[in-house]
Amino acid sequence: TTPATLSLANVTKDIPIVMGGITYPVEAGLIKDEKKPGNNITGVSDRTPIKQQLEIMKQVVPTLKTVGILYTSSEDNSVKQAKQAEEDAKALGLEVKVATIASAMATVVKATDAKKIPVFPSADTMVADGGVLGLGVDQYQIGVETAKMVVEVLKGAKPADTPIKLANEGVIYLNEEKAKELGITIPADIAQKAQKVTAKK
Repeated sequence: TTPATLSLANVTKDIPIVMGGITYPVEAGLIKDEKKPGNNITGVSDRTPIKQQLEIMKQVVPTLKTVGILYTSSEDNSVKQAKQAEEDAKALGLEVKVATIASAMATVVKATDAKKIPVFPSADTMVADGGVLGLGVDQYQIGVETAKMVVEVLKGAKPADTPIKLANEGVIYLNEEKAKELGITIPADIAQKAQKVTAKK
């Protein structure tokens, strides 16, 4: 969605643009500030609730002391989210090991499974590919929130003064088969809230 919104922003500075699902709109050069965009653009960010994900990981693995953060160095959003994850993890008292990766999820899971290390990705597809549990944004809900903002703009709200909305608190995706395989007991309250994801064969 970022390239599409940038294309529109290059064409008009007058017609309102409501973006849906752009992770870091300020860094993308679309707006000046998330609280007061300052131009003809507003919308909804799909930023993953990283701190919440780390807190759930600590509930699922109470003995958790070290967390590895894997990211793609060629993607600006990935770099920024990795930095935020590192800060949030340290604030929770976790030791952090950071590495860049370009391989597929299957490669990561093959290595972590061999050592019985759980993987906590942020996308349901990656949970299906061998992650235990992930906290991701609900893309459907982002669409709903974006539509609400379009209505606000059509009713006269000025994008320049309309704050960017962040994605909801997140959807928990759970691969029960992988949790069982790794001997991880998922707390009942988390399991009840989670959307069950079927592992890919």
